[in-house]
Order: sequence, then structure tokens, then C-alpha cells
Amino acid sequence: MSEFFLLPVSGFIAIASSLLSAFTGGGMSLVMFPLFLMTLPVGYVVGLAITKVAVTMMTMTSAWVHFKKGNVKWNLFFVMTIFGILGTAVGTYLIQYQLNEVLYERILAMALFTTATYLLLTKDLGIVSRGHVHIGWKLQIQTGFYALLVNILNGLFGGTGIFLTVYLIFMLRLSFLEATAYTMSSYMVINIVQTSYLLATTPVDFGIALVVTIGALIGGWLGTHLQYLKGNVWVKRASIIMMVVVGIIILL
Repeated sequence: MSEFFLLPVSGFIAIASSLLSAFTGGGMSLVMFPLFLMTLPVGYVVGLAITKVAVTMMTMTSAWVHFKKGNVKWNLFFVMTIFGILGTAVGTYLIQYQLNEVLYERILAMALFTTATYLLLTKDLGIVSRGHVHIGWKLQIQTGFYALLVNILNGLFGGTGIFLTVYLIFMLRLSFLEATAYTMSSYMVINIVQTSYLLATTPVDFGIALVVTIGALIGGWLGTHLQYLKGNVWVKRASIIMMVVVGIIILL
């Protein structure tokens, strides 16, 4: 692609991906990363680093909006964040071993299809809060362990935050908006840590990084405010569609 079109295209991808992710509750890397690999003249690790720059900006913007709404409890936030950082560190470390990407992609696609089907069949799930469960130490450990596993995959290729959102909806009986608030808030810290490491070890074009940063800030702000404007029903519908479409794209 000509350098003349490279920056505008990168900015558009960042805006569209971050808007969709902020609105649906995660999955930005699953949309943006493949698009960057197709359009930018970069390798896997550089493409992942650029993607993570954008994801970090999106989660920071979205988390700021959610914090202002007062939808985050600190104990659960810290558990998800600490275990999430550990899992992401493991996944980022495993990148160097060049594991079987095709196998992981197929597993990820099947997980997306299964999750989308489950959400489609459970009409009330995520639409309204079903009476919050007491978040004792056992449930915190369980949530932390799940965050650890999900974030190992996040470290490898990103975009797995949507699974954490669905977990919170199912296990903690949260609505989509409430669950997304926790996902975005914890991933804000997780992405800052991973992106800092990737930028310290990977050369990234400053112009592209700046453009995707601006695009992600715009898309994250718009997507999060659109969540509160449209409500849980539309967020759930968009999440299901996004998971099915991304799953199909992964398998192609």
C-alpha cells in the first residue's frame, strides 16, 4: 500500500475497531490485528505492538468514562488486574516460541461461536442485573484464575477481553454495561504493562503509532458513550454479531 494512504487507513481502522470494541465489551485486537497485518508492511510482533498501542488508548478512554459512572468496585478490579497481568506476561513470553497459530486460531473461533450461541439462546442474560452475587474470596479466586487463563491468550494475540465480559455476566449476574466497565478498567492497566514491554523491545513507526493512538481515543470515547445511549439490548446484539463475524474471519 502507498505511504500516502497508509496513515489514513491506519487511523480509520483504529477508529472503527475501537468504537466496535468499546461498544461490545472487548475483542478489539481480534478485529484490528488481522487488518493491520493485511494493510501494514510489518511482521507479527510489530503489528501486535501497534495494535496494543491502540488498544491501550481505547481502554484508557473507555475506563475513564466507566469510572465516572461509578460502575467499578475496587476489590474485583484489583483481582482481575493482577491475575490478568500475570496471564498476559505468560502469553507475551510464549510469543517467542512461535507456537502453532493455526491451532489457537481454530480454538479461538470455536470459543467465539460457542459464546455467541449461548448469548443468543439466553435472552435475558446481560440485559439486566439479576441481583448481584456476594463477591467473597472464593469467587474472587475463581475470577482471578479465569482472568489468568484468558489473558494468556490475550498475551499471544489479544482481543480476549470479550470472554471476560461474558464470564462476569454469567457468574456475577452483571449487565453488559456493568461487566464491560470491569473489563475495560482492568485491561487499561494490563495493556499499559504489555504495551510498554512491546514498545521497549520492538521498533515501531512513530507516525503510525500516533495516528492509531488518536483514532483509538476517538473510537473509544464514541463507543463507550454509545453504550450508555443505546443500552444493554443493543450491546448484546452487537456483541453476538461481532463474535460470529470475527470467528468466520479467523477461519478464512
